[in-house]
Amino acid sequence: MSSTKSPPGHIGNLTEEQETKLREAWTLLGKFIGMKVENTAAPAEKAAPKNETPVQEKKKSRRSWFGFGGNNNDPPTSDSASTHSNGISITDGDDKYGTMKDFQQTIADKTPEQLRQTLWGMLKKDHPDALLLRFLRARKWDVNKAVIMLISTLRWRADQYHVDDDIILNGEEGALKKANDSNASDKRVASDFIAQYKMGKSFVHGIDKEGRPVSVVRVKTHKIGAHSNEAVEKFTVHQIETARLMLQGNVETVVS
Repeated sequence: MSSTKSPPGHIGNLTEEQETKLREAWTLLGKFIGMKVENTAAPAEKAAPKNETPVQEKKKSRRSWFGFGGNNNDPPTSDSASTHSNGISITDGDDKYGTMKDFQQTIADKTPEQLRQTLWGMLKKDHPDALLLRFLRARKWDVNKAVIMLISTLRWRADQYHVDDDIILNGEEGALKKANDSNASDKRVASDFIAQYKMGKSFVHGIDKEGRPVSVVRVKTHKIGAHSNEAVEKFTVHQIETARLMLQGNVETVVS
């Protein structure tokens, strides 16, 4: 059975400092996606002592800091994203994967509404706070880096792989239809995508004692060059996203 206790840094087990970081991240992200988020703490809350680490602190978060303010249908001003993008940055030494460049390009190419729609599509069954917390933990609670990483990820999902409006939306049925397409390139990718499922290269089967979905990968079935790189990448993304849909409760990981 899965444990009911949330791990440190997750919903239900946040320190006061981590709660503050989460509020700051939502406030900053809201500026880019055209959503007003209140960043106010309850009167009884106090800032966490700087000399305490997350492991030492015991207080748990009992509420969500995700929220809306004002009329979300009101269109943001045309220069809101570019104005805010000038106030967020990371040094070259901290950006070895070029995330800042992707972030800046995303802000230049996408409207706040487009970013917001991609974010909602990415959420699926996730609690909004849980999604943002994953990026904060990945960037060691650096709010700027976490938001930059998240917005760069939105570009990857929307433009590079069309994760939510193609791979997940159309799935195996869409691939079967494309396998009969007259376009040779699309037909090859779709046929290779289906072929990997038919051979049982990877699949999710049951859960472990901690409630994590078990992803089975039959490595010996993978032959380099047997299927197009695009088909292998789409198959991998489809497997990962499918496993995400099987997460329950406070479980956020899949075991392989």
